[in-house]
Amino acid sequence: MKYILVLSIFFSTMLQAKNIHFAKVVQTLNTKEYTFIKVNENHHTYWIASPHKYIEENALISFNEEMMLKDFKIPQIKTVFKNLMFVSSLYYQNRN
Repeated sequence: MKYILVLSIFFSTMLQAKNIHFAKVVQTLNTKEYTFIKVNENHHTYWIASPHKYIEENALISFNEEMMLKDFKIPQIKTVFKNLMFVSSLYYQNRN
């Protein structure tokens, strides 16, 4: 039983590791609850959303992908994101 639990934790960790992204911050938009961050990862630009956090433009960050939403409307900033990735565990990789 202990062996199965260890394997389960190991494979769960491996699956989570696949959702880790490393990107450069291009632009940020803030609301009270969230920070919307336009990032560039391997020449692909897209928007992510994180619980409100100050993020510097041009910073290198890493984050865990949680879910992708389509046509997500943000009334506070009068924007509709065609695709928006909600993320967790956002970290600076270095400071410029």
